[in-house]
Amino acid sequence: ENGIPTVSMTSSMQSKAGQYSDVVLRTFSRESLYSRMAMTSRIGQYAMIDALFMNVIHAMGEESIDMLE
Repeated sequence: ENGIPTVSMTSSMQSKAGQYSDVVLRTFSRESLYSRMAMTSRIGQYAMIDALFMNVIHAMGEESIDMLE
């Protein structure tokens, strides 16, 4: 609404985050019926964030290495 692109990460396009985002990074995992911590979905989301971070670092080149040090 304010002209700022919004990116969300969710397993459901019907979630509020998915509905209001310009870009939706959809993740999916099957959780155990007995798991209350949703670890597999969190691991998938962490992997997605790590991949995005690494791509940004790669795109920035040498400048990113200087900033990280």
